[in-house]
Amino acid sequence: MSPARNDGQPPPGTHRLVGPVRPLHAATLLVAWEQGQREGPVERALTLLGQALPETPREVLAALTIGERDGLLLALRMGMFGPTAPCVVGCPRCDETLELELSLADFSLPPPVETESVIRFEGLSLGVRAPTSQDLLDVRRAGDATALAAALLERCARVTEGAEPGALVPAHAAEAVAAEMARLDPQAELRLELSCAACSTDFSTVFDVVAYLWQEVETAAQRLLLEVDLLARSYGWSERDILALTPTRRRAYLRLTGMA
Repeated sequence: MSPARNDGQPPPGTHRLVGPVRPLHAATLLVAWEQGQREGPVERALTLLGQALPETPREVLAALTIGERDGLLLALRMGMFGPTAPCVVGCPRCDETLELELSLADFSLPPPVETESVIRFEGLSLGVRAPTSQDLLDVRRAGDATALAAALLERCARVTEGAEPGALVPAHAAEAVAAEMARLDPQAELRLELSCAACSTDFSTVFDVVAYLWQEVETAAQRLLLEVDLLARSYGWSERDILALTPTRRRAYLRLTGMA
């Protein structure tokens, strides 16, 4: 994926519909982690954003396109864990391990100007819109990847001219519709173009911001729980009191106990 900058655009994490994201502090991180244990990836993305944007209703977040949502998650990740993301990717040909350091700002695009359009295909006019998290939630039980793609096509594209208005888009138009969805929402799939140093194979892989951020949240939550346990045992403080401490002060108290 080619890097894209935000020059002349609102700061990363600012969206015209929901505003800037707020990094999760200790207590809100644990709330998101606890709720996310019972959820799938789409719900987890909304849960994380719900804690980062507490004044925005969940249905508003669910109505954002996938790229808009992931742009906010990128801003959340940068605010919580920094602007670079270490990654390990396996070469699909020789299984060599590639270690990468991604600059996340390079993947932050401004919100799309339009999320709906009309394209022409074999004499038909097709109305197309970019999928949202709500769409993914509504079609998640469709079946395998092929059935899922068909269900999204049915939800996000309709004939507007050349046949009965509102008719389903013909299956052979799926590729054209998918290409238009990608154009409308370019941040929906963050693809890395890589080359293996061991065997010189060029390949691409998708950077899944939801999965990546959730793994970091899980790690941070487990560390927080351990800190709460140690400090509660040592000082008799409540979880609320411990989580209200800044990270620096928590670490200082842990050092005093000899457990840091």
